[in-house]
Amino acid sequence: MSLQAPEADYIDAAVVSVLQIHCTQPEGDVLVFLTGQEEIETAAEMLTVSQNCSIQINETSDQANCIHTLIMASTMITFLLIRLCSPS
Repeated sequence: MSLQAPEADYIDAAVVSVLQIHCTQPEGDVLVFLTGQEEIETAAEMLTVSQNCSIQINETSDQANCIHTLIMASTMITFLLIRLCSPS
C-alpha cells in the first residue's frame, strides 16, 4: 500500500499502524523503522501511553494482550542488540 501524499506526522501514523495491527492481527511481532533516536523514543512513549489508556478504559491488564516495546537503535552496543533479539 502506498500513500498518495506524504504523511504529515509519520511518527503518529506509525503508532496508529502498530495499534491497528495489534488489534486486528494474530499475536506476533511488529518492527517499525524510524530515522533517529528521538523519533524512536517518542513512538515508544506514545505506545506506552496508548497501552495505559486502554488498560484504564477496559479496567484490565491482560498481559497476553499488552504491547511490549523494545527500543533498538544503531547507537546501542552490539551485545545489547543481540540480547534484545534473543527469545525470552
